[in-house]
Amino acid sequence: MTKILALDGATRTCGVALLQSGTGLVKLSWCGNLKLDEEMSIPARLDDFSKQFDDLIARHTPDYIAIEDLKFNAGAPNFGSLTKVAMVIGVACQVAYRRLGKDPILITASTVRGIIMNTAKKNKKAETRRIINGRFKDDLNLIGVKNLTSKQEDISDAIALGWSAFSKLKDKP
Repeated sequence: MTKILALDGATRTCGVALLQSGTGLVKLSWCGNLKLDEEMSIPARLDDFSKQFDDLIARHTPDYIAIEDLKFNAGAPNFGSLTKVAMVIGVACQVAYRRLGKDPILITASTVRGIIMNTAKKNKKAETRRIINGRFKDDLNLIGVKNLTSKQEDISDAIALGWSAFSKLKDKP
């Protein structure tokens, strides 16, 4: 049984999901959020995130960790926010490496969409959520989540990321 803990990093609420596969079928085991206090300074917030993420890894003992990587575009609307997310991703990579002794699987959102969707949709977040709600409906019900809503896009993105990471394992030596 291979377990992947997936993280959709953010400055306030990080989506996380634990997926596993032993027979080729990927199953969702757990999902949730890591909350980051906006009132804290960035260094304090990163320290708090580091502790929360480390605790999560210790609790779930994944074989791999998948982290959404950023793709910086020249015309990014909020470069300041992207740099803060990049800091969270950097801390997540460091914690993952320290815990597992190997590099995390880094995947951009556009790569995730390419793996789980065959077409580029206009409303990418809603389409991702629709696909995740359909594909993992039974798993979500088992863990007490009836249907992911627009307020749970971080979780939906983390599930999509973890699901996509299994296809990346085929590329690993």
